[in-house]
Amino acid sequence: MLKVLVMYSWDDDTSKRRWEWLSKGADLQGIVLSQCFALNSSKETVSSDRVCQRLVAAIENLHPDIVLIHTGAAYHRAPSAFAEVARTISGSYPNIRLGFERRYDDSGTLESTGVFDRSEDTINAERMLFSW
Repeated sequence: MLKVLVMYSWDDDTSKRRWEWLSKGADLQGIVLSQCFALNSSKETVSSDRVCQRLVAAIENLHPDIVLIHTGAAYHRAPSAFAEVARTISGSYPNIRLGFERRYDDSGTLESTGVFDRSEDTINAERMLFSW
C-alpha cells in the first residue's frame, strides 16, 4: 500500500467537501490517504516554521511514502514559505517523495526548488488528488 499525505491550507467547509469527494469518488485502490493542514485557520499568518512544524508532526505520525502540497489559499499568501518547507522536508526525510498541485504554482516557486519527485506514483497521486 502506498501512503499519501496531503497538506491542505486549513480545515474548513471547502476542505471537508474535498475530503468527502475523495473518500467517496476517487479510485484509491492501493492508496492509504491522509491529510493535514498548513494552518489552524484562515486567520493565522503563514510562516515556514509553523507550516513545517505541522507537516513534520503529520509525517512522524503517519510515515507517508509521498507528501503532496496543495497550492491553495495558504500557499498563495506565502509561496516562498512553502518552498522553504519543501526544501526542509526533502533534506530531513530523503525517502519521502514530494509532489504538489502544479496547476496553481503560477510563479514556479515550488518547481524551482528542484526537490519534487516526477515518478509515476507521485504524478498519478497528484492527478488523482488535484483534478476535482
